[in-house]
Amino acid sequence: MADLTVKEIFAKNVFRLRKESGLTQQQLGDHIGLAKTTICQWESAQKLPSAASINKIVAFFKVTNSLLFNEDNDKYISSDAAIDLPIVGKISRGNGSFTYENVKEYASTSEAWVRGGEYFYFRAEDDSMMYARILDGDLVLIRRQDDVENGDIGVVIMNDKLYLRRIYRDGNILSLHSENTQYPRISVIDDDVVYIVGKLKKIIIDA
Repeated sequence: MADLTVKEIFAKNVFRLRKESGLTQQQLGDHIGLAKTTICQWESAQKLPSAASINKIVAFFKVTNSLLFNEDNDKYISSDAAIDLPIVGKISRGNGSFTYENVKEYASTSEAWVRGGEYFYFRAEDDSMMYARILDGDLVLIRRQDDVENGDIGVVIMNDKLYLRRIYRDGNILSLHSENTQYPRISVIDDDVVYIVGKLKKIIIDA
């Protein structure tokens, strides 16, 4: 293990996994049920995880135990392996779950982009998010989740239509903001009217 301690090797590997998944320390902690301070302590090599926490990390990132503690594993974490993800044109909601519809094609995607969650693509259909550098026809990679932080860009369903917007919540009022002044802000009471489907993770320009 060269000159690195076990704590330092684990710190390097969990940091890389988190970054490749596009997560903050707070978001990773939320996903595996631990505090942000715990993730910070891991990544600064202050402490090692318990056996139960290791199991959570392995399950979330879909990696092996040995990978977390292997010093020479960059080539495994930054893999060129790819999977096909659906480009979704419509999503229906029923019985508390979402179903992808109007899937006419798939896009090959690096596995490093989609660790720790369910993902799909959505193709921007107008210029409502142009000042966020999302143009008509661009593919956006979306991570499936039922809520986002204020100011995050995500996909919502409203009146059976998908919208890509910057999302803000104030109590039970959900506000959808475009990144183009030609499109008005939409504010609705979040009561069987609008549903958050997922959060923007990556933009594929001119796809």
